[in-house]
Amino acid sequence: MQISQVIESAVSGFQFRDGIEPSADGNVAVLQVKDIRDGSDIRRENLARVRIEKDIEPYTLKSGYVLFLSRGHRPIATALVDPPPNTIVPNYFYIIRPKPTVLPGYLAWVINSAQAQAQLQLVNKGSHMPMVSKTDFLQLEIDVPPLDVQKTIVALDELSRREQQLSDELLATKRKLIEHLCVRAASGQTGKDHQNG
Repeated sequence: MQISQVIESAVSGFQFRDGIEPSADGNVAVLQVKDIRDGSDIRRENLARVRIEKDIEPYTLKSGYVLFLSRGHRPIATALVDPPPNTIVPNYFYIIRPKPTVLPGYLAWVINSAQAQAQLQLVNKGSHMPMVSKTDFLQLEIDVPPLDVQKTIVALDELSRREQQLSDELLATKRKLIEHLCVRAASGQTGKDHQNG
């Protein structure tokens, strides 16, 4: 079925007419592309803060919403879990409110799946900064299984991501250890020399 059938709404983020200008007395935090971790999590630290006097309620992020990055070469989705208070996104994001029949985590997963990404690449128009229009996005065809199946998929996806994270951390630790050993070897220090010293 089309995404339009399983969501309550999809609105573009806040329109910054003069760009995002951080302010020392900013009353609103802004989540940008650089603050999203591989479509699965958001970096809460160091969010830009701006001063906005307008009503930001339509653009305020809430748990259960899904963000879709409509611009760029990789149009990905991110399910929001307890986002920072009073936080908005620029207008190159679509803020999606799923219906109760679809889990936010599942919706983000299925949008990021190879099958959906292949569809999105066909409508991602533009060379320098490609964009998926809201009309094309809402026509994206996805599978929506029962909620219990969705929960299983989300759980498996989270386990897979955690495994990848641990694998990356282990690889980074190995690289540091090897570099340390190589530096010692290059300087003429070996384990045996160190013991004798």
